[in-house]
Amino acid sequence: MLERRLASEGFLRVHRSFLVNIDDVRDIEVLKPSGLIQLTLERTGACVPVSRRRAAGVKRQLGLA
Repeated sequence: MLERRLASEGFLRVHRSFLVNIDDVRDIEVLKPSGLIQLTLERTGACVPVSRRRAAGVKRQLGLA
C-alpha cells in the first residue's frame, strides 16, 4: 500500500482523503469552538483538515501531545 511505503519518508495520513508530508506543515490551527485541527502546508499554502479519528495520532507525530 502506498501509505505504508510513504510512512518511512515522513508522510502521515491525517484524513481519509489526505496524506501529508510532516516536513511540509507550516502551521497548525485548532478551530474554536469545535476543536478541529487544520494544517497549512508550506509549498502550496493549502489548508488540510485533520479528522477527529486521527487527531490524537497527528498531535503525537507533530510533538503536540
